[in-house]
Order: sequence, then C-alpha cells, then structure tokens
Amino acid sequence: MEKGKILLRWGIMLIASLFLFSACGAGAYDASGYVKSMLDTQTQGKYDQYIELTESTKKDAEDLYNKTIEAQMDAIDVDALSDELSGKYEELFKKIFKKTKYTVGEAKKGDDDSFTVPVEIETLQLFEGVEENMAAFQEELTAELMAQMVEDGTVPDDQELNERAFQHLYDYLNEKVENPTYGKKSTVEVKVAKNSDGFYEADQSDLEEIDNKLIDTADSGI
Repeated sequence: MEKGKILLRWGIMLIASLFLFSACGAGAYDASGYVKSMLDTQTQGKYDQYIELTESTKKDAEDLYNKTIEAQMDAIDVDALSDELSGKYEELFKKIFKKTKYTVGEAKKGDDDSFTVPVEIETLQLFEGVEENMAAFQEELTAELMAQMVEDGTVPDDQELNERAFQHLYDYLNEKVENPTYGKKSTVEVKVAKNSDGFYEADQSDLEEIDNKLIDTADSGI
C-alpha cells in the first residue's frame, strides 16, 4: 500500500485586518471586547459581539466562521473522501473549535493609545497519542490485506484504503473531542493599536501565538 502523509494543522487563522475597529471615541474603546469577538466568531460561531462592535452584517460574521472550517477541510483534501465522511469531518471540526478554552482579561491602556489584552489559554490536547494510534492501525490493516491476498488474491483500491484510514482517524479524534483534555494554562499578551489608517487592530504575531496554543498540532502519517 502506498504510504502518504497528511499534515493536520489546526488554527483559527486570525486575520487582524478583517477585524478593524473605528478609532473614534478612543476613550470608550473596548479592546478586550475586540479580541474576544475575534476568538468567539472564529472558534465558537458566536457573532453578536462582533457584529455590534464592527457594525458588520451577520453574513460577514458567518463568512469568517465558515472560512475557519473550510481551511481545515482543505487541509485533509476532502475531494478524496466520500460525501458522508466529508460531512462527518466538517461537523468534527466545528466541535473541536467549540472545545477550545480561552479567557480574555481586562485590557490595559498604554501611553500611546494602544492596549494590551491578556488571553489565558488551555491548550486542547487533541493529537496526543495520534501517531501511535495510526501506526497501530497501519499494522493491523497491513496484516488484514496480506491475509486477504493469500485468501483470494485481491486488495482494496487506493480510494477504499484512504477512506478507511480517514474513517479511523475520524473515530479517534471524535472520541478525543468527546472527552477532551487540556494542557497547562498559558497567557498571551495581545497588543491592540491604531494602524496607519487610524483603525485599531491586534498585532498579527500575537494572534498567531494564540493560534499555535489553542490546539496542539501533529504530523499524522497515513
């Protein structure tokens, strides 16, 4: 059986430029609400605060949430899966992001009209043990295929083998999501400042750090 490798890269793909807030009325600016609305929109599918603070439409907010899910679907090449299994993965990704844990603290204003917003994160331990589990699955599958060849001289085609591998991975991850475990708490200090156009936006590197800590990552050989 040809051995492929997929990279399951999990993250919320925070794009600061899509979450710009008017700098008018800076004294009443809600930097904590700004950061929380980004996280809630893209991980929880909760749009109310985002819509209120940005004066965006519900469709705009839904599009941002859907892009988070679509990015994960693209990562596993859903075109190679059956419609049924593809649908299962889409729902799985939604459950995974809803299980992320973060707490947005009170913003502290700096001397230059910028803000620092602490975000406490508990990393979802989603991929712990996945490599070992998939290796064991491959051994079992190889033994099964060898026995089948001896018996009738046939083996499943690549599409069927791919489907079985991704079904097994789905079952494993779904069980992990149903009984989630989390790593130690860590805090990311997110800087929110005016850009050259006079709009507040969060520092992209700080958002990427959140991205990296919300869910653990792993290469999974299939």
